[in-house]
Parts: sequence; C-alpha cells; structure tokens
Amino acid sequence: MIELINDMIIYLKTGEKSKKLEDASLKNDKIIFNIIIINIMKWIKLDHKRITIMKVQSKPLKLYPDCKWCQVLKKLVEENEYFKSVFTINDEGLYYNEQIGDETRKAVREIAYEKFNPKEIS
Repeated sequence: MIELINDMIIYLKTGEKSKKLEDASLKNDKIIFNIIIINIMKWIKLDHKRITIMKVQSKPLKLYPDCKWCQVLKKLVEENEYFKSVFTINDEGLYYNEQIGDETRKAVREIAYEKFNPKEIS
C-alpha cells in the first residue's frame, strides 16, 4: 500500500509513473486518471484529519454511479491488481482492502498528510 501511495505522490509532483502505475493508467484517459489519483490522495489526507484531529471514524470515499471518474475508478480497482491489492469497492464507496492492517493504514495516512500538498491555483 505504501508503494502505491508513494507512486501516486511522485506522479502528481513530477508526472513520472512507476511501471505499476503506468500499467494501471494505460487503459484510461489521462485527465480522468489524474482526477482519480487526486481524489484518492485527498480522501486519504482527509482520513488522517478525521482520525487524528477530529477523533472520528474513518469513512470510505463516496462514489457516484453517474460520475465518469467514479466509474473508471471502480473498474480500475476491480481489474488492476496494483489497485485491487490496496483498495476495495462496496456500496459505501472506495475503502482500504481488508488485508491492509491498521499500522499500514496509519502510515499511509501520515504520508498523504505530509507529502500531498497540491499547489493552489489563483
């Protein structure tokens, strides 16, 4: 899981994709793929704030059936082993794969909180 999160951060900062991330993006429109990566990172960063600052329970990333990037993300998690090993999709949305332990989830949330800082557009 940490590898995928680090790959996504590097991709967002530099535009460079690891081999596994490249394989995941091949069938997808670049803009949609970027939207997916940004939304996953925003969700993980928010999850860190929920748990450590607000002291509330983790929540899935809500996905909407009519939303194009949500449809593509669902397909990506279902078909790509790299994403499937880290995430799962259920009726509530995208969530961590149940095989991912609490310590790994915590580490990933901290990485996202510290390293995912997109530039604001003014």
